[in-house]
Amino acid sequence: NEYLKLWSYKYIVADEMHYFLEDSAMNPNIFYIYRFLMQKIPQIKILISATGKYAKSTFSDNIKYPYSIDGDKSYIKMHFYKDDRSNGIDFPLQKIKEILREDEDSKIIYFVDTKSRIDKIWEENEDLREHIQCMFSDSQDDPHSIRENECIQFIDEDTVTFNKRVLLTTSILSNGVSLKDNRIKYIICDIKDVLTATQCIGRKRPQNPEDICDVYLKYHYMTELQ
Repeated sequence: NEYLKLWSYKYIVADEMHYFLEDSAMNPNIFYIYRFLMQKIPQIKILISATGKYAKSTFSDNIKYPYSIDGDKSYIKMHFYKDDRSNGIDFPLQKIKEILREDEDSKIIYFVDTKSRIDKIWEENEDLREHIQCMFSDSQDDPHSIRENECIQFIDEDTVTFNKRVLLTTSILSNGVSLKDNRIKYIICDIKDVLTATQCIGRKRPQNPEDICDVYLKYHYMTELQ
């Protein structure tokens, strides 16, 4: 019945269409959505994504009117880092401590690959806890985590931010949250997947030409990727 209801709409908008590719390995239901959208039915179907390059090429035979808008990336100062955490070289943690010490008014977002990384930082760095908020999908089960509705503060139309100075989060934050706060000056990202990392970086929305953000991406070795 729900499927048939879709036929009554004039427009169908598939926002974040890159998830057809990104989530297909873990969510078989995506196939049914894809099959419905690609049918030759009378509805006008609009597919949108800020990282739609690969999805667009995959669906190119079914896209009648492609449009692209170039985003302004001039607010990003890009850096790449290497570390060796098994030997005590932990660049993100060292960088966070340095920023907290030397740049007192700034905020930091650290996107991690796994929840266990958040747990490790929290457990082993008691001195940092007063500065840190943590956010991940199963946050209700963990006493030191904060769910999105408690973590992300919508102060007004021009200010969307988090309370403390450091936000430790998985890629869950890449799902449609737009942070507007010129105090967010640093983003560190360990995420391996290029599209997900791009979405993560895009959570910070610059407020003016002076709102510059230093972004640190991890250099992943070939053996690690394999």
